[in-house]
Amino acid sequence: SEQRNAAIEADIGNHISVPLDQAAYDWAMTGQTENTTHWLIAWMRKPPLELLLSRLKEIGIEPVYVMPSSLVLANQLVFNVDCSQRICGLHIDGDLMDVVVMEEGGVMGGRSFSIGDPPNPTALWRTLKQSLAGTANPNQTDLKQVVVFQTAESLLTPEDIKRELSVSRCEVRESGTEWAQALLRGYLRNEGIFLNLLTPILHQKADARKQMRKQQVNRLIPLAAIIC
Repeated sequence: SEQRNAAIEADIGNHISVPLDQAAYDWAMTGQTENTTHWLIAWMRKPPLELLLSRLKEIGIEPVYVMPSSLVLANQLVFNVDCSQRICGLHIDGDLMDVVVMEEGGVMGGRSFSIGDPPNPTALWRTLKQSLAGTANPNQTDLKQVVVFQTAESLLTPEDIKRELSVSRCEVRESGTEWAQALLRGYLRNEGIFLNLLTPILHQKADARKQMRKQQVNRLIPLAAIIC
């Protein structure tokens, strides 16, 4: 209902580190028990996204769907790996790393961050460990497996990952066309996880169009009265 959605949006501001009007975000209910409802919230700062949208508009492109790359990574895990146990996915592309933690088929947390150019291994491991420590862990379970998707030779070897993250299993996969398929399958909503960071921006545009139509109608009513 609209009342429930308004209450949820009001609470979202308690879970992100910038004012709500400066964030691009979306949310979805991911599970419910007798006493608890679980929500997944994705967000990023709005100014960088608006700058990207402005540049795309200059060349005639107006996206209607922007999904966090960490959730595309989550879909990769959902489609290709057993996510019943606590598992971490990593995606390395250029100077960016996506990380997501899954358990019992749900997202426990995820983020994207720069690994530097050239990469700083010490900072990389520190940020990765902090990211993993910050994910939800309601069952207090240990990480069982790490799966790395990469587009080129990985900076992280399975041996390094096992040692640094204290896991017994690590798998490295090449990231190819499956990445685009995961994005598309999420968009079609027939499988996987779907969140659209453009949601508040699209709502603002819709509200602006409604207001414009209302103003146009208000201008036409006196004219119609004179003609009649």
